[in-house]
Amino acid sequence: MAAAVCAGGLGACAGVDGPDGTETADDSAPSVGVDGQSQGQAQAQSGDAAVAPAGHVYAMTNAPLPAGNAIIHYTRGADGKLTQVSVTPTMGTGTGFREAPDLMILTADPLQSQQALRITQDHKFLMGVNAIEHTVAVFKIKPDGELEMTDLVDSGGLFPNTIGEHGHLVYVGNIGRPSIGVGSNIVGFRLRNTGKLVPIHDSTRTLRNPMVSLPAHVLFSPAGDRVVVSDLFMEELDVFPVQDDGKLGSQVITPSAGPHPLGMIFGPKNDLLVSESGQFVGSSVSSYHLRADNKLKVISPVVKNGQDGGCWLSITPDGKYVFSGNTFTPGTISTYERSSDGSIVVTIPDGGQRAFDPRVGTTAPLDSFVTADGRYMYQHFGGLGVIGAFSIGADGSLTPIPGGDGGGLPFVGSQGLDGF
Repeated sequence: MAAAVCAGGLGACAGVDGPDGTETADDSAPSVGVDGQSQGQAQAQSGDAAVAPAGHVYAMTNAPLPAGNAIIHYTRGADGKLTQVSVTPTMGTGTGFREAPDLMILTADPLQSQQALRITQDHKFLMGVNAIEHTVAVFKIKPDGELEMTDLVDSGGLFPNTIGEHGHLVYVGNIGRPSIGVGSNIVGFRLRNTGKLVPIHDSTRTLRNPMVSLPAHVLFSPAGDRVVVSDLFMEELDVFPVQDDGKLGSQVITPSAGPHPLGMIFGPKNDLLVSESGQFVGSSVSSYHLRADNKLKVISPVVKNGQDGGCWLSITPDGKYVFSGNTFTPGTISTYERSSDGSIVVTIPDGGQRAFDPRVGTTAPLDSFVTADGRYMYQHFGGLGVIGAFSIGADGSLTPIPGGDGGGLPFVGSQGLDGF
């Protein structure tokens, strides 16, 4: 399966500690990052703990029992450094490092998706999936960035793995479980101002072949008038028009330019970037233009980066640089430069490298995001249990911020990252 293996092999993942092979976050102990500092130590050394943070970052543990799934909240300093603040349970459980839906394969990419954790555009709410209970947890983001649960609802399918949102219209992707006759789907909801997530009647939609299709990413267009879904296994991109009642019209299907499309991100002018994990042929990114007729016109097809397992994308606010996480050994981040016509070229194929744990065999770069000012990029390393903090250079290069990483995640198996 695309980008869904422990690069060190099954035995490599099986050797980790803890229940089901995961190390779980413990909010009863001091928060300790990769630099060994507790939260209190970090504040004491900064000398100004009362300064308001520049932003907030959230990561999902996707942890199985006994710990259960949770959201880790980090504050983001003006210097880009992350400080762990709290751990909030999602009132459900994740898959750990076992791949959904059959939970038989050990992997550093258990949900095979981008945006299992999603902050609303207005930064008022955060939503995360509980894959095992097939629920979506909703939290209000308080002024200090802390989370308060407001709802817990059925996802409308089995193994929810990706959440799209625009103007409080929400669509959730569900993997399903074909082995027991349950196919994949996407389901619509309205997020009320109270934080209640209300299902939209008759909003369930399927991709072309529900027993084969896997919705890896559900993404709204910038105007919110279309929903794009990457179908990992059918190797297609589905564009659904959004109707006035929030339901989706009939999809227009575009064959993916490259194999196994997973992560997506929109750039300027309705240009869509799509990562392609490749599976044995190398990872790549393709760019498209989303036309008024809901068809996707290829601009730059299958721009390879010489890496493997490319699955997740983020982009700088000016649309100039795109970052693609490559999951397989050793785990790298490729930088693409985007031109005004939407075409892309690789400028740095193998950035963001870190030492990987031999039990996993890769740092497993998963979700990432770039701050609104374009200064910092945060990378979820699923094979390290770390949120890597990077400053972005004028040439799109990524430089680690000393002492800036966020820790506290399970050693392997966490998935989901968002922030502002």
